Amino acid sequence: MNRKPKPSSSNLFLLELILSILIFALASTVCVSFFIHSHKMSIDAYRLNRAVECADSAAEICRSADSRDQLDAYLKDAYGSSIQTSDQEDDLRSYLISYDDSFQLTLPDQAEYSLRLTLQETEGIMESSIAVVRCDSMESIYSLEVMHAAGGRQ
Repeated sequence: MNRKPKPSSSNLFLLELILSILIFALASTVCVSFFIHSHKMSIDAYRLNRAVECADSAAEICRSADSRDQLDAYLKDAYGSSIQTSDQEDDLRSYLISYDDSFQLTLPDQAEYSLRLTLQETEGIMESSIAVVRCDSMESIYSLEVMHAAGGRQ
């Protein structure tokens, strides 16, 4: 008569241990992916919050100016050497303000982010378009439009 060998209890224990380790590894992989995703979301939220602050600050400066010359002076006072100005047409002027990776003002060649402000003045209305973008990908993080009457508040 042939008798089959009876599985030993140590083999069953080893199989149970391997299955437990496999389940733990799968669960920890899912948890780590959640942590990575939440970290990325946190960084994106920080960038968006800082971009909103920068754009809002520039918008307030635009609203306080009564003319393009006054806006030039206000922007130069606020941003110093971090600003570049260019005239595109008679009634269109653009500004580029440079920020580093922690949204501190910096020189244009060291910029990670930039605020692009385009001002158009027509028939007594000053219209500003403001966008905060990443310099490496030109991806827009936040943008807004501001309009007010030149020479007065609205």
